[in-house]
Amino acid sequence: FEKGNFEEASLAGADARGSKFIDCSLSGAQLTAVTLQDTVLFKTSFRGATLNYAQLRGSEAETVDFSNANLVGADFTSAKLFESSFKNAVLHGAVFRDAWLEKADFTGATGLESATFTGSSGSPVGLAFNFPKTTSTPPIG
Repeated sequence: FEKGNFEEASLAGADARGSKFIDCSLSGAQLTAVTLQDTVLFKTSFRGATLNYAQLRGSEAETVDFSNANLVGADFTSAKLFESSFKNAVLHGAVFRDAWLEKADFTGATGLESATFTGSSGSPVGLAFNFPKTTSTPPIG
């Protein structure tokens, strides 16, 4: 999908695994339990969207806006999240296990105390703890 407009769309439970979203807007969309596993997300907005229990395992996201989104229980295991924004997002129970979070911004996000960051790396912004520094940069895209 390129330059797709899915604002306020109701796509709960949809399976878009392996898809590409380039310069798309899903702002305010209802995406509970959506499967976005192994997707490529580039300059895409999920601002204010509901992605509770969404599966984003192994996805690659560059300059993606998850600000003000509800991401309760969302799974970003092994995702590559470069310069993506989680500002003021709700992250209770979200999983970022083994994720690469280079310049991902978590400023003002809530629920971080119950989110899982085990094995994550990179230099995120807005977290009260640091990850091990990596010597290589995983490719995006």
